Amino acid sequence: MSVFSAKVSIDDTRTVVGVTTTLPEVSYFSATFRGTSLLGNWEPPELTLADEGVEILTDFMCGLSSAAFFLSQQAADYFANLPQKGFELLETRFNNRKESFLVLNVTTVADCLDKKVTRITYSSTDPQRVLLIQQPRFIEERIPEVLAFKVPEDTSRIFVTDAFVELVIAKKLTGIYFEDPSTEEVFLKKALFGTPFLPIFAKQRKKLFDG
Repeated sequence: MSVFSAKVSIDDTRTVVGVTTTLPEVSYFSATFRGTSLLGNWEPPELTLADEGVEILTDFMCGLSSAAFFLSQQAADYFANLPQKGFELLETRFNNRKESFLVLNVTTVADCLDKKVTRITYSSTDPQRVLLIQQPRFIEERIPEVLAFKVPEDTSRIFVTDAFVELVIAKKLTGIYFEDPSTEEVFLKKALFGTPFLPIFAKQRKKLFDG
């Protein structure tokens, strides 16, 4: 099973979501979306799209943290009834848009990081505290059979498996791209301006779909 880092670009204002909370925006995302279910006590924050003048939004957007993604209703509908998603969809909306959006909150945290070969930077004052994970690699038999998951060492990062990527490609969803986490090479270039994905690494695509 292949694992990819899922990322939403913050280079384009259409993918940046402002959050009105009592916490700084980055702190809100990292403190709220930590890999646990929020269905029972979910209180949607006030959300504002950074650029009110944008007419067409992408299917995936994020705040200034990748701990959770915002999905268009269309994208959410594609994922909603799939089994073993590894995430839940929480209703929300932007106070300056009339379209419906949902939050993709990953609820599966898997202890599958191969620490022997992953580059991990620990705090100098607390050797148990992880500051940075680079080029993560995974223990194959511990990878969960879900669409998306997080690792306990860094719950601000979302990893996805083949099935997630295949659905994004098949439905031509926009605004998201994927990296091979072990090399940090981009597998699928993000689609801005509402255009479909373009595969830019033929070798990775062949590996994913042809085995």
